[in-house]
Amino acid sequence: MNEMKKLFNKKEIVAVSLDMQGSLMSAVHNGEFMKQRAIKFFKSLGVLDVPILVTQQYTKGLGMTDEDVKAAIKDFSYIDKTSFSCVKNSEFMQALKSTGRKRVVLTGMETHICVLQTAMDLLDEGYEVYIVEDCTSSRAKIDKKVAIERMFSEGVKVATYESILFECLGCAGSDEFKQISKIIK
Repeated sequence: MNEMKKLFNKKEIVAVSLDMQGSLMSAVHNGEFMKQRAIKFFKSLGVLDVPILVTQQYTKGLGMTDEDVKAAIKDFSYIDKTSFSCVKNSEFMQALKSTGRKRVVLTGMETHICVLQTAMDLLDEGYEVYIVEDCTSSRAKIDKKVAIERMFSEGVKVATYESILFECLGCAGSDEFKQISKIIK
């Protein structure tokens, strides 16, 4: 029996930033808190050379990714979508498959819409899916809470950004550890 590894490994994960657009950021519950944690997460993933796929929901109407979030993502580029689930976007699926990674960590907005639908569809496609709880949000707190409970009951795993980073690091003392420690303080 081939069991999946329990701890995160920087060579096995791919992160997704869903729809962290400036016009939406101020509308979600604890938007600034989520944004600051996502920025630290994305900068740290850059240190670890973990790929980050970025989506924007209907860019023409909702605008670009928040400037601070955009600046935190190494080699920023985005995939425009209109479907709520990223899986229904062929450009996204092509980019995801090209990473060769099957462990997907999801961040972004809104938890109960695009994040939930993407998570469920990724499970159906055979991916191991994680929600970075402190890097997601919805306009209403209850929507996020219920969405996370539902995803968890369907097999999506829940983690925080620091938990993921420190599992990827494994130990203190490396250059990566020192760089990430400065970012998250």
